[in-house]
Parts: sequence; structure tokens; C-alpha cells
Amino acid sequence: MENQRIDLLHTLQSSLRNTLNTFGCTSEQYAKMKAYVDIEMAKISQQQAMDPSVSDKQRKEVERPIIMDLAFRPKTQPGHPKTTPE
Repeated sequence: MENQRIDLLHTLQSSLRNTLNTFGCTSEQYAKMKAYVDIEMAKISQQQAMDPSVSDKQRKEVERPIIMDLAFRPKTQPGHPKTTPE
């Protein structure tokens, strides 16, 4: 169960990065996604604090920020030359 919550958190963090790159940090979509991720992180931290069987490795997994980001490639606009080599 704990690993499922951590996997869910990683998925949500990925979605948060995608939302940030798509809509920007001031968008309503980003604010809602960030709030949801924060709630899930708090739930996991609270459960781990109450569960002595949770290993230190699992605790660090939740605390560790995910470093990997997706590459951002803007869409080509109609009328603009493509940047692909010929």
C-alpha cells in the first residue's frame, strides 16, 4: 500500500511539472495540481510518522525531489520555418 502511494505521488509530481510547463506557474490548473500534490505528500508523511515499520529508505523516497524533467519543445507556428535539418 505504501509503495502505491509513493508511485501515485511520483505520477502526480510528473503531472505537476507538465502542468507548470503547459500553463505556467500563475495558472489555476497549476495551483490546483500543486495543492493536490501537497495534500498527498502530507498524507504520506503523516502515515510514515505513525508507522514504525516504514524504512528510512521509504521515508527518503518521499522527501527526495524528483530531478528529472521532460524536455520542452514549443509547437511550430504556421508560417514559420521548421528547424529540422534538410
